[in-house]
Amino acid sequence: MPDIDSLVSLPRQVEDAPHEIWLCAGQSNMQKGWNEFNATPQEKERVKGEMARLAKCQIWFWDFNDGKWRQLTPENALRKSAFGVSFAIRRAEATGKAIAMLYVAAGGAPTESFLSEQTMCALGKDGKPLYPHLAAIATNRHRLDQNKDFPCAWVAREYPRRRTNREEACWWPVSLMYDYGIKRIKGGEVQIDGILWYQGESNATTCVAPDKPTDRDYQLETLRALVSELRSVSQLSTPNSQLPTFIMMGLPKMNRPWEQYRAVQKQVCDETGAIFVDTFAAGLGEMNDVHPRDKTVFADLAAKAASAGK
Repeated sequence: MPDIDSLVSLPRQVEDAPHEIWLCAGQSNMQKGWNEFNATPQEKERVKGEMARLAKCQIWFWDFNDGKWRQLTPENALRKSAFGVSFAIRRAEATGKAIAMLYVAAGGAPTESFLSEQTMCALGKDGKPLYPHLAAIATNRHRLDQNKDFPCAWVAREYPRRRTNREEACWWPVSLMYDYGIKRIKGGEVQIDGILWYQGESNATTCVAPDKPTDRDYQLETLRALVSELRSVSQLSTPNSQLPTFIMMGLPKMNRPWEQYRAVQKQVCDETGAIFVDTFAAGLGEMNDVHPRDKTVFADLAAKAASAGK
């Protein structure tokens, strides 16, 4: 990983052209590249079509893992976010602009990893924690024997292993996605036009396999804090500047008890003016696979939401 203090600035080629900047964050459904959905003849044709469209667009990709910008081509894009790249293609086609993607995603990452400790421990006017569940997790983040504060048993089990395993330490300990990605963007020289968030599987239930939903108050806390945190990334030029468009992908259909989490996603979007993309109502998802293989249908919905929200 690069120096945690290195900040983000745009490539000159983007600065000099009409452009939009999108923060693309989440867990594995944001992370996985087109090379992982390229097995069957039908999938190969789909990927071929996406790469043909990409060749006609100018899309730049900043990866928090190495802190570098790359202009995407059909040759180097296959390992990049399939969902994010397909969204950027459609956004470039709709606007005629260059699209710069700030990518901060990792498989399994819980929402807590995208939040600063300051946000998690924020106090209300009454001096009490705004987010009591998050405050407990943040308080115990350095004590590896105290992980019962994570409502998801899988996250609780994986947290100490990944935090102490050098090879996997760059994945998602509490606040690490914030420290190495969000914080560097927030302190940089970019003004975000939009935020694309695709996450929730690690926060919706008490286990990654079918189980019971996590506490509703906890779900509300994490999503309210998340929207506030990511919106604060944008460097607003004036007090009256418009907040960036925030698109939240709802969890799709699957054989898991995600109904409550979807409802909370929609509630938080209604409260904050974010855009909730109801993938479940659209019939998207696969009943026995947490990673739907056709990301283009998800990207289509997100791109339409972006056009409607601008």
